[in-house]
Amino acid sequence: IFSWKGQASEVLLTGDFLEWQKQVPLEKSPDGTFQIKQLAPGSYKYKFIVDGQWMHSPDSPTASDGTGGFNNELIVAES
Repeated sequence: IFSWKGQASEVLLTGDFLEWQKQVPLEKSPDGTFQIKQLAPGSYKYKFIVDGQWMHSPDSPTASDGTGGFNNELIVAES
């Protein structure tokens, strides 16, 4: 699950699986988090675009982006 817990009016998701070009809007849950749940098995490097600013989540694992910054990383195992 990709999830953003901070305050925001709009949260988009992008990552290596979208070639860092496409952006997917996350749905706001009743508890105020934004999330998307549909994932195939694999490794995903990603960032959130929160109200227009690119950000990684401090609540999820990170990996170096190779330029001195960080991306989040999610590994989905096969079930």
